[in-house]
Amino acid sequence: MVVTRSKITSTTVVGGYSKEAYEHVSYFHIEKNAARVGVDSLGEDAFYINTTLDRFDSYGVADGVGGWRNQGVDPSLFSSTLMRECLLASSVINSVNADVCPKELIVTAIDAMTQTHNDTKFSLLGSSTAITAIVDKDSESAQICNLGDSGFLHIRNGAIIARSKEQTHYFNCPFQLSLPTPGYNSIVDTPKKGDLYAIEELRPNDILLLASDGLFDNVGDNDILTVLKDATSENVKEKLVQLAAFCLDQALDSRVLSPFALNARKQGYTTECGGKLDDLTMVITLVEPSTS
Repeated sequence: MVVTRSKITSTTVVGGYSKEAYEHVSYFHIEKNAARVGVDSLGEDAFYINTTLDRFDSYGVADGVGGWRNQGVDPSLFSSTLMRECLLASSVINSVNADVCPKELIVTAIDAMTQTHNDTKFSLLGSSTAITAIVDKDSESAQICNLGDSGFLHIRNGAIIARSKEQTHYFNCPFQLSLPTPGYNSIVDTPKKGDLYAIEELRPNDILLLASDGLFDNVGDNDILTVLKDATSENVKEKLVQLAAFCLDQALDSRVLSPFALNARKQGYTTECGGKLDDLTMVITLVEPSTS
C-alpha cells in the first residue's frame, strides 16, 4: 500500500557572508523533494539545515555575540556548537513521528552543551542568539522559536503576515544563550525564554525567511519584499544573493537611515546614522505543492 504523505514541499536556500570577507556571498541550495543535512558558519553566525523526505523539515540560525572577542574567546565556537547540537536533536523528529516543539531542540542542545562544558572544564565559552523552525509538511504548518534579535518573516502575496519580535535586555544587547562559567559574569538566558510562534497554515508560494540581525538591522521590510517579489524555485538562490548584496550596500553606507540607526535614535542616540556591518545568514524557504 502506498501512503501519500506530505502535501507540501519546499525549495530552500541558505547563505550570506562574513563581515570579515563580505565580498563573497556563499549559499547552499536545496531543491524541492530533496533530503539534505548541513551545518556551517558564516563568521560568528552559524546555521543548520535538515530537510527530509518525511513529514518534518527543520533548520535554524545562531548569532554568536561578538563582545566575547574582548575576552579572547572566538564567538563562532558557541554558535556553531549550538547549531550542531540542534541538528542532532532534530534528527530524531521523524523517527518518533510526533509533534516536536522547536524550543525543545534548543533545550536539548543546551543540555548537551552543558554536559560537555562541565566535562571539559568550561571549554564552551561564549553566547549566542538562536532561532529554530520545524515545518510540518503533512499539516501544512510550522512552529518557530526565537531567542534574541535574529528573527523570521512569513510572507504571502507580497505582504508580511507574521513576524517575530526582537528580544533585548536593552538597546543592542539581545537575549542570549550561554553556559554558567566560574569567573565570568555573562548574560545567561535559558531556552525557556524563547518566544514560540505557530504558523497554522502554509500555502504554495508562501515564503519563510529566517535571518540573523545582520539582515534586519540594515534592510527594511519594504526592501525585503521588493527583492523577494516573484520568487520561484528557479530564481530563489539569485534572490538570496540579491538580498545579500543590497544588505551589504546598506551596511557600508554611512549616510543611510538604516533600521538600526532609526532604532538607535528612538533610544536617544540622536545622531546615529548609517548601516551596521555584521555577519549575515539567511534561510529562505519557498513553499510549493508536493509532487509525491
